[in-house]
Amino acid sequence: MKGIINLLRVLLIGVWGLALTVCVSLYFDAHSPRQLPGGHAPWTVADSAMEPSYCKGDLAILNMKQAAKPGDAVLVKGETGPLFRRIIGVTGDQYIFKGDGGEESFLAGPQAVTGVCVAYLPGCGDAAAFLYSLPGILLVAAVGLALIILPGRLSGDKKAAPKAPQPVEPAASPDGPPRPARAPRDRYTPRH
Repeated sequence: MKGIINLLRVLLIGVWGLALTVCVSLYFDAHSPRQLPGGHAPWTVADSAMEPSYCKGDLAILNMKQAAKPGDAVLVKGETGPLFRRIIGVTGDQYIFKGDGGEESFLAGPQAVTGVCVAYLPGCGDAAAFLYSLPGILLVAAVGLALIILPGRLSGDKKAAPKAPQPVEPAASPDGPPRPARAPRDRYTPRH
């Protein structure tokens, strides 16, 4: 049982360390997508321009290394910051970008595409944004520490209490029957 708890503790430390590292790295770069191992980055949809396909507050998972093509939902560098839009066509050497629910479109070159959306989690963007805020990092740290400490506490890894000495039965005396065993004394008391 102790081996399983130690293995669980090591796994929890690894998962907790990874989650804390991701939260801290995203905290320092919250206004542009931060590439994680594997070339992916989370991005919270900030406006309703892509509704009904993607709503404000959805979490888009972007592939930062994938080449964009018409029809892809992408994160593109706009004049005021990153925008989540769809490529609806190509004209010359530029893409035409437009939101699914809007009428405005704009042109930009392929170099303006930051990442291509490969998956999304509806409504999870606000929770993800919380996790890479300062209170979220503190919450991840506290929960991780609790999960690492609790398995040891629940398994009874406490120091064992000292056992009371067992009474020793005296050997039979040659003169007669054996004497009854005495209970051990906690301290010495002198006889008067």
